[in-house]
Amino acid sequence: MAETRTAAGQLAVVPADATGSELSLPPTKNARALGLLDGIADAAVSQNAQEARKWHTTVFDRLLTEQADQSESAGRLTATWLQELKSTPEQQRAERLRAQGLDMARTWAQTRSMDEPIRQDLLTKVETSARNAREEVKH
Repeated sequence: MAETRTAAGQLAVVPADATGSELSLPPTKNARALGLLDGIADAAVSQNAQEARKWHTTVFDRLLTEQADQSESAGRLTATWLQELKSTPEQQRAERLRAQGLDMARTWAQTRSMDEPIRQDLLTKVETSARNAREEVKH
């Protein structure tokens, strides 16, 4: 949860007039950090199915009880992501967690009313960053 709050905080401070790397770096860095955590989790739970179930139960029990202070933009972004996770059917939550960096970037881009071509390009970069980070852990 700490990385979720950090990611939201980094997105919240991006200037409204940001362009180029000033706009794209925070969400791609966040996706990379979250992707690395996903890769570590994948490696840890791939060894034993019983341990994997135990790990998933522990993680989701914790996440589903989390709250976020919505009085500031980072808290609202965190709360939105948590609500999306809570609304996700149980059997799809692991995949939703893996998409966290992309989901948070998408919500952030929507709140900024980003032009569609810029938004799509950004989300592609974010998705690639997360995927590459997950893959790096395997090697």
